[in-house]
Amino acid sequence: MIPSHLRDIAADPWMRDAVDVLTGVIGTLSQMRLARTIRGKGPAYGAWFMSEENATRVEDAIDNLDVLAAQLDKRQFHVVCPACEGAGKNCDDCHNSGWMPEYAYKLYRGEAQSNG
Repeated sequence: MIPSHLRDIAADPWMRDAVDVLTGVIGTLSQMRLARTIRGKGPAYGAWFMSEENATRVEDAIDNLDVLAAQLDKRQFHVVCPACEGAGKNCDDCHNSGWMPEYAYKLYRGEAQSNG
């Protein structure tokens, strides 16, 4: 049973939707081969275009979006904290939140190793 103060968090589709949007953006940028295209346009556009710097920015942006999507995906609501039963008070197991993402729940049950 999900306590009333956790129901909005448990039912909120925002995080899953955000992961889906980020994954789509990453896929679109990758399909466009944007960084490679920018590098290819460099000679035609000249020094003002800063092709290498801008291509690197695109690559870095894709990497950062990928990390963000993975972090959001990993930290979604999975279960009410079994240690405090959702109270979220003085509970180190759920960091006083009352709930756990899947990886934390597996750690709690001894099914996984910590890699936070």
